[in-house]
Amino acid sequence: MTTTSSISSNFDVSANASGIELLFLRDVENGGPASQDNDVASAFAAFVSAAQHSLHIAVYDFHFQDGTQPYALVVNALRERASAGVDVRVAFDAGAPVDVAENAGAGATASPDRTRAFLKAAFDGSGVQVKSVTDLNGSRLGPRLMHNKYILRDTGTPAAAVWTGSANFTDDSWTFQESNVLRLVSTDLARYYATDFDELWQTGNIDSTGANDDGTVQIGAVSVDVAFSPGEGAAIAGRVAGLISSARKRIKISSMLLSSREVLGALSRALETAQVREFGGVYDSTQMQQTIRNWQGVPRNTPLIPVFEGVAAQLANKVSIPWTPDGKHNFMHNKLVVCDDVVFTGSFNLSHSATMNAENVLFIHDSGIADRYSAYVDQLVAHYTTAPKSS
Repeated sequence: MTTTSSISSNFDVSANASGIELLFLRDVENGGPASQDNDVASAFAAFVSAAQHSLHIAVYDFHFQDGTQPYALVVNALRERASAGVDVRVAFDAGAPVDVAENAGAGATASPDRTRAFLKAAFDGSGVQVKSVTDLNGSRLGPRLMHNKYILRDTGTPAAAVWTGSANFTDDSWTFQESNVLRLVSTDLARYYATDFDELWQTGNIDSTGANDDGTVQIGAVSVDVAFSPGEGAAIAGRVAGLISSARKRIKISSMLLSSREVLGALSRALETAQVREFGGVYDSTQMQQTIRNWQGVPRNTPLIPVFEGVAAQLANKVSIPWTPDGKHNFMHNKLVVCDDVVFTGSFNLSHSATMNAENVLFIHDSGIADRYSAYVDQLVAHYTTAPKSS
């Protein structure tokens, strides 16, 4: 059974009796509460402050403006835990240059130099350990990313817990981007994340991470499947497509990108066959416009354009501001799919590049949680169906 309370208007925290908490973020200029960044920062600080032994963080983008409440809450909580003897480590994306996309086909969305400078200024001399994670081998599409957004707390103890989802740790992420965050208390789930983090930290490289690091855990009465790319990247994409193909009641999507060949094919077939009673969702049209321009230059990919257009005709879209280093970063940043009573979510965009990046995903089997995610997607669809198509 799921109970719901409200931190502030339109910012819901759904606490499942199993120990799974869900935070749904909205753009404060498009239906989100003005206090959302402070609310998320308070939740972040509370999660961090409960650590007794370890805090291991893997995050793509991490920086806050000095002098703000989120800066103070986040930085002070981590520094305090480090000073208390907690093993605090932050692994971040060493990065592609700023002009390399977050995922193939999308405009760049983060500057590793800004994260590096923030971490140095905030944590030098504090006892917080910081390490950049790179991609030594690259790919024909360019450097791959350490694209996770998770915190692992007190691994190996009964209080072990994971904070994960689609939200980076930045002012814009917590203010202007639609994202979802999960907090899960589970010793078993934490072990999977510990395997991933330990390999990232020890090697400083994403290449071999995620391989065979997948499984199923029980969190109360809820079954949760976990997996990591790049090791399980192709399997994750195939499983999302299979989840879509097996749905009979509903398919709901909220995703920055919709460029995965497998996922688009499954969505297109679902529409052609009237497979489900409820079909809907929202994507970021600015990001997908760049993807389409890239597809137009690759003969193998041009057939994807009409497939995407057919699916997109049934979805709402957010017109975000194109990325610039100092601009407002207001992407529709979720990466989630609801199929019947299963939720897929995490850091994994519905793109080919996600299969090669370092990512983490969850498949949550629970009707109450699926209902909450479905209602959240419906809220976004309702807003962006009627919102003016401008940034």
